[in-house]
Amino acid sequence: MLLFDEQLYVDMPESYQEMSQDRIDALYPYEVKQEIILERAQTGSFCTFSLFEDQGILDSQVESAIHYVSKIVTRLYPSCLLEEEQTMPCAEGACGWFAFKTIAAEGELYNVMYIFPVNGHMMFGTMGCRMEDEQEKEQLMEIMRSLKAQKRKRKL
Repeated sequence: MLLFDEQLYVDMPESYQEMSQDRIDALYPYEVKQEIILERAQTGSFCTFSLFEDQGILDSQVESAIHYVSKIVTRLYPSCLLEEEQTMPCAEGACGWFAFKTIAAEGELYNVMYIFPVNGHMMFGTMGCRMEDEQEKEQLMEIMRSLKAQKRKRKL
């Protein structure tokens, strides 16, 4: 799947579809929402993607950027951290990520926040699934490993 005017490739399973607007409004009740929100309705798993074109980032800054995001989340929710910030090699480059838990109506959720550079801009994503769903957690990691920035095409 190509996102953001074909700037980002991600290998998304076909079972992930765009979330309905009613569900988006219920789960994300704030004014500014993620640009792309996909879900696997059968499992309740989700992936979001937002490209911040006003926020530059170099490959060498990914590790420190995810460190700062992790610190903000753990200051707000001190006992939520499951996996400390780290980098993961992707199809191209590296992705910075960490995992934390939240509580929802469905029970405990395993959440991942991640940062990946796309043409010098920060792509910020989240993904999650039910805490006990080990197969789905691995699927989310595979999705993250598939990230690949595509060179921006010049407009003629």
